[in-house]
Amino acid sequence: MGSRARVALMLLPAIGVLFSGCITADDLLVALSAPKTASGMTIFLVADKGLLSRFASGNADYVVYFGDKIVYPPLGKGGSFEVSGRSGSTFIPYDRFVVGNGEYDVLVRYAGTETRSRVHVEKWVSYVYLHPFAKDDLVVVESALQSATGGSASDRILAHGELILTVKYRGLDGSSDENVAQFTTQTQNTDVSTQYSIARSRFDHGPGYYSFEPLFHNIEARDNVQVKGDPTMANTAPPFNWIFLK
Repeated sequence: MGSRARVALMLLPAIGVLFSGCITADDLLVALSAPKTASGMTIFLVADKGLLSRFASGNADYVVYFGDKIVYPPLGKGGSFEVSGRSGSTFIPYDRFVVGNGEYDVLVRYAGTETRSRVHVEKWVSYVYLHPFAKDDLVVVESALQSATGGSASDRILAHGELILTVKYRGLDGSSDENVAQFTTQTQNTDVSTQYSIARSRFDHGPGYYSFEPLFHNIEARDNVQVKGDPTMANTAPPFNWIFLK
């Protein structure tokens, strides 16, 4: 066997490793992003190994955990995204996996290796912030969803969606329960709250207490049902979403 052939045989294992792009857990980097202002979580993957790995491609599988429970995808099967070269990413809307505020773990498997990353999600709302007040010949209703009780304006969160306000007349002593009107407006994810103005003439059931029941139709309000009022805004009698009009 010639000297050139022997050199070639000696180099074959090294060339195989170079082209295989094999990675270890230390080479698989996964980052997660789940900001309040977004509508979902983004998974970023970088496979930092192999001179020619930039030419590789394949799929990475992932599973999202809340504690020790799999929350997405169903039964932990079917979640994947494309990796082209050394990187790949995918976006998962919050309404697909969020079951509560807290820590979420994402397990990613790629090229025979797996790694786990954690992110804190503070997106699922706990309270409705609702404040009605009289202004000239209007009643202005400011409403938002909040992820923390008594939080600042920056803690209020709204996604683009629909808000339905149902107005009820409660009478002079709060014992009545009469429907007055229903109003619909749109919420925007660029605003921390939404304000809706109603003419005083629409409150035509006479003097007394009027209440407002907000129904949010967006991904923050779970199952599109009314969540409870912020206890820091609530009064014992009347509740937080009432106003007295003469």
